[in-house]
Amino acid sequence: MKSFGDFQEAAITGKGRIGLCFQELGVRSLRDACRWVQELPYGYNSNPDDAF
Repeated sequence: MKSFGDFQEAAITGKGRIGLCFQELGVRSLRDACRWVQELPYGYNSNPDDAF
């Protein structure tokens, strides 16, 4: 897996739906977005029959 340093320090613009969401969260760059996603809690659903 690549490290965050391998990604360009590109600014996230508010031109698209996801970019706007990241900006509302205070995420301003591609590296920050990668860190934010990595820190999301991960686990199984409480209902194993619900795949989504």
